[in-house]
Amino acid sequence: MLLCAYVSLPAHAKQRIYAAEQMMAMIINEALRRKQGIIYRRAHKQREKASWLRQSRNGSGRQPPLKSVSTVVRN
Repeated sequence: MLLCAYVSLPAHAKQRIYAAEQMMAMIINEALRRKQGIIYRRAHKQREKASWLRQSRNGSGRQPPLKSVSTVVRN
């Protein structure tokens, strides 16, 4: 039923629908990429923290970072 309504639309309306679908797909993909990136960076930060804790126990003298820096990158 919806397909029949879509077929009867004029061409410019179909182009607008297609453009809106493409825009939604782009937004969703960007959000997923950003989410995965933040998760990866958070895990990376934890590993880095663990490595300097180990080194400080070994007495290598490396100091921990003074404050956490947010690593969210905006394109």
